[in-house]
Amino acid sequence: MMIKNVIFDLGDVLINNSPFEYIKTLGYSEEKTQELYQALSADSLWHDKDIGIYENYVECIPIFQEHHPQLKEEIAEFFQDSWMEKVFTPIKENMVLYERARELGYDIFYLTNYSKDGFAHLEEHFDFIRNAEGKIVSSHVRCCKPELKIYEMLLEKYQLNASECLFFDDNIYNVLAAKELGIQAVHFTDVREALKILDVEAKQ
Repeated sequence: MMIKNVIFDLGDVLINNSPFEYIKTLGYSEEKTQELYQALSADSLWHDKDIGIYENYVECIPIFQEHHPQLKEEIAEFFQDSWMEKVFTPIKENMVLYERARELGYDIFYLTNYSKDGFAHLEEHFDFIRNAEGKIVSSHVRCCKPELKIYEMLLEKYQLNASECLFFDDNIYNVLAAKELGIQAVHFTDVREALKILDVEAKQ
């Protein structure tokens, strides 16, 4: 069936999702940089925020520090006021995929695991986030990919036919879940390959 809608995951598809480069700018040793990155990225608090247990990152700072007391000062420095501006940035080379989807006339939707204040930051700063035809954010609905329920929410809310949707996500488990519901899903690993797939679908 002809594709009418393109659904994007955000983290590591259109938006940078790793704090590692930002941590490197804080001036720590390589060992301390790795330690802080591993401590933060492996902490279950990221998932708790994505599922909406916490309203904002400020609530999480003392919990992160409790989990990693040896990094208390570094965690406080990491979460300084401007940190989101330095971490949650568009992946410039991947934005051509979004732009091509727009050129081809597709409706754009976002299906993303994101914290409440993290996504609010994106909406405030980036037109392409605000201008989508629709979006489902995990922290808003207390449900995360790859749970089938969150895909069903998107389809039902916007009255989308699954077979008319093309979904790009960097997580293979999220892709497999989408396919269970009949969505044409692509494991995003390379923007050039994704562009080829988009153009092939446009010719169908």
